[in-house]
Amino acid sequence: MKFIIVGLLIILVIAIIVLAITFTREGAVIKSGAISNGMSYVKNDMWSTHASKINGYCRVDKKFTSTELANFRVNSSNIGGEIFLILIQGDIEKKIEISKEFNNKIDMNAFEAGRIRLRLEFEQAKDLKVFITWA
Repeated sequence: MKFIIVGLLIILVIAIIVLAITFTREGAVIKSGAISNGMSYVKNDMWSTHASKINGYCRVDKKFTSTELANFRVNSSNIGGEIFLILIQGDIEKKIEISKEFNNKIDMNAFEAGRIRLRLEFEQAKDLKVFITWA
């Protein structure tokens, strides 16, 4: 019986460590909602999200330099539904619709170098690909 309790405690400690690392690691993607045949990840200077169908959101907290802000670009496409990019830093919030075909630099003049929350909101989006780059 002691071995079972010790084993459960070890599993609980490992789960807590994994959750703490996941939620405090810069660039970790937090997802909520239904995602079908898709994934979302941050690698180097790009956030990539693709799915056959998604309803919900994905969120990333990231520290940006002024150079990265100057190079901030979104390239996205989808067949159905709507996609919004929401940028939040302190009291500043900017919401941009990036549905259908979107390929533009984003005006980041309202934001300062530092931590910015990026959030992609999906409303019944289908066959979507979103690439956000900052290099």
